Amino acid sequence: KVTQKMTADKSAKVANMFRFGMQMVMPASFEKISYYGRGPVENYADRKTSTDLGIYNQSVDEQFYAYIRPQENGYRTDVRFAEFTNDSGQGVRFEAVNMPFCFNARYNADEDMDPGLTKKQQHPVDVDSRGELYVNIDYGQKGLGGNNSWGAQPLEKYRLKDQT
Repeated sequence: KVTQKMTADKSAKVANMFRFGMQMVMPASFEKISYYGRGPVENYADRKTSTDLGIYNQSVDEQFYAYIRPQENGYRTDVRFAEFTNDSGQGVRFEAVNMPFCFNARYNADEDMDPGLTKKQQHPVDVDSRGELYVNIDYGQKGLGGNNSWGAQPLEKYRLKDQT
């Protein structure tokens, strides 16, 4: 059982969080994913009405979406369980207890997608695999926003504003 909690200073002026959860590095061979959640394509808090709840079996490569510029991708929401296994069936299973969780998995760390303080002009083919599997298991992630041609923040209900 994993329990994670954050409590911010109530008087601190902090920005909304992008995501709250944990990231782990696993062997790249745990590339087979079976999950019960929204799919089969990526979905986010404010971009999931076109996805259905179901059991999906995919590889890590099938989770990846090659946007023209490397960025966050492959997210799955409303997940009740997610299993990551190798060819022998060995692996790890995550199960929701009190509420669904979200996840994504790829062969790159977040910082590989957009390294540094300035945007690096690269494409997905420019981002090499690290040879390890990076898995995010999250309480949630703020929505994508962009209700006005990608200039707007997500609607209030899709932001992670609670400081506890």
